[in-house]
Amino acid sequence: IKSTNRSLLRYLPREVVRHLKRNTAAAPIERQWMTVVFVDLVGFAGAARAMPAESLYRVVNDFFASADAHARAWGGSVSKFVGDGVLIAFASEVLAGRANMARQCRRCIDSLDGRLDALRASWKADGIDCPLTVTSGIASGYCAVGEWGGGERRDFTVIGTPVNLAARLQVHAEPGGALMDATTASLLGETRNGRRIELKGFGPTLVFAFAGRTFAS
Repeated sequence: IKSTNRSLLRYLPREVVRHLKRNTAAAPIERQWMTVVFVDLVGFAGAARAMPAESLYRVVNDFFASADAHARAWGGSVSKFVGDGVLIAFASEVLAGRANMARQCRRCIDSLDGRLDALRASWKADGIDCPLTVTSGIASGYCAVGEWGGGERRDFTVIGTPVNLAARLQVHAEPGGALMDATTASLLGETRNGRRIELKGFGPTLVFAFAGRTFAS
């Protein structure tokens, strides 16, 4: 059993493994409150075109491994990798824990710069020039967690409006910056620097930059 669990952890977040152990007969969809953050690499597509395959493999895997370790350190879990981006979820099973999960998510993103600095230094030492930076979008609300798909192709992940909103928000963040929705801003008590912007699929939406950061021009 322990060997099976270790194998599962290579492909699934820890929370998913615990969920599957609780639901051995099936993996039903669960409705759960989460703060989710979508972190995307800036300019990576252009850099990848000029990068040897071996270097590309190293950069992508280093970034994903570092993002996973960083998320776990702050109480989050990588839900999925999307292209060169990462979706991280911070779940709260109780109402009183929602603000704390939002704070943990904020701290995770605020401290991500240190992780990126270490990665860049490591790559440079090995002759890989990749000035990696990211944009981040954060949103909070109820998500559906469970097994999705049909036939033989399935995925266990998080789906919901907060996930889509976080992905849209990161598009409008400046390099190295992060934008959050009004719900997350309220949980954090950071509602002074809001701006209404047009988001695809959402229309005019009130969004907020982290205190000390700015909107993209």
